Amino acid sequence: MDNSRYHYMDNLRALAMFAGVIFHLGLAYSPLMHNLWLVADPVKASWIDPFLFWLHTFRMPLFFLIAGFFAALLIDKKGLSGFLKNRAVRLALPFVLFLPLVYVCFFYVFKIGINDIENIPPFMQLAKTGQLPNDKATTAHLWFIYNLLMFCAGYALLVRLGVFTWLNKTLDLTETSYQIILIVLLPLAVIPALYSQIAPFPAPEFIQPELWSFGFYGLIFLAGALIYQNPQLINTLYHWRWYLLLTAVAAYSLFYLRIPSHISLAEIREMVINGPDIPTGKEQLITVTLQAFASIYFTLYSLVFGYQLLNKQSEWSRYLADSSYWVYIIHVPLLAFIQLYLIDSNAPIAVKFLIALVSVFGLSLISYSLLIRPTWFGRMLNGKRQPPIVESTNTNLPAN
Repeated sequence: MDNSRYHYMDNLRALAMFAGVIFHLGLAYSPLMHNLWLVADPVKASWIDPFLFWLHTFRMPLFFLIAGFFAALLIDKKGLSGFLKNRAVRLALPFVLFLPLVYVCFFYVFKIGINDIENIPPFMQLAKTGQLPNDKATTAHLWFIYNLLMFCAGYALLVRLGVFTWLNKTLDLTETSYQIILIVLLPLAVIPALYSQIAPFPAPEFIQPELWSFGFYGLIFLAGALIYQNPQLINTLYHWRWYLLLTAVAAYSLFYLRIPSHISLAEIREMVINGPDIPTGKEQLITVTLQAFASIYFTLYSLVFGYQLLNKQSEWSRYLADSSYWVYIIHVPLLAFIQLYLIDSNAPIAVKFLIALVSVFGLSLISYSLLIRPTWFGRMLNGKRQPPIVESTNTNLPAN
């Protein structure tokens, strides 16, 4: 058992959460998402999609990789019952508390948008004219908690059944085998799940569990648990870092050229009513293969980046790490209201972006400091606050 704190994992998880804020903020100005995003602005920026969908390839895969790492750590420290109790408090309770509030917020966003906004976003216009069904309950942006709960329950069951112990004894894997699993087999393994979805991959947000999420995010979650059990893999990733980065950049560049630049309102209406029209055949296979390698390799490279630059703690970094969960829970409703009232403004995109950015982070962090961090709810989200630990690690990367 390792009692040290993995500062780079804490800090990377916070960055992945904050990247989600940037991603959702930018979607209001995205040409690709213009007809689909709830608070789409009339003004679009052609430069924003390459950046946003680059973030999209790895921000949530990185989060689930880290979640798998900490799941294995918690079971190691607290046992299965302690792990399940921890996940119930940290995940299930916030999900149950906040999902109804998210629904209420979006009800008022729709009401204000349809009645008080001059430039009604296209998606709201479809809803206003009754062209969209409203019978599909979603988990909104809290889908990550919902899916993580399922992954944690599944992982606990596999541990309880001794599956991983049996595999280790039966296969007797070497360090080279683990390298092959992470760098070769993992990107190949997620291709079937991605093949079943449109590209870029959507959020698995429906209440009914979406099996493709298990074949994508679930496998990445297990990879995180594998890295905890085999910490020498960080050294392996370090040695392969340039291959990971250059391959990821090349794969993403080619992938981005293959995705649509625009989705029509007719296509969106059909997608909402009957589900997306998912391509098949060779072209889809090429597209999702590029997406898989970009996603996995950017995610793995992020671990090396985090270990090199973020494996330390200060009061400020610990504050941001602790606040990131709350910021992510609250940011989408806040952004919806903020950007809704910016829609009719004639201000340049850069100004609107900056106003929304400062406002959402400012309100989220102020509310966290005043209403969450000092209370029982803060302890529920972040656990018992521990004094800073200077040294954290059980791996040492070779010098550059």
